[in-house]
Amino acid sequence: VGGRPFSHGGDQLHRKKLLVQRYGVRDMDASAGSICRAALGTPEDHVVIILAHNGPTGLGSQADDICGRDWAAEGGDHGDPDLEQALRQLKET
Repeated sequence: VGGRPFSHGGDQLHRKKLLVQRYGVRDMDASAGSICRAALGTPEDHVVIILAHNGPTGLGSQADDICGRDWAAEGGDHGDPDLEQALRQLKET
């Protein structure tokens, strides 16, 4: 299952017009829903692997954290909030 196409990390949608036209993704909630539907649509006897350019938000905000911003002195969490939301929803199902 793929994460959001064209993600640059963080809470901004990049290439929004293309995301809407090609994938129907208008915002982070729609993206999280799309990831969830794809994962839930796999056969029950299959392992689900989610592949994304960035990890989910919530993995840390220090420069040396896995999704931390190491190019900004103040650091910051540069994970994808839609991926975090999708993973949380999948854990609850």
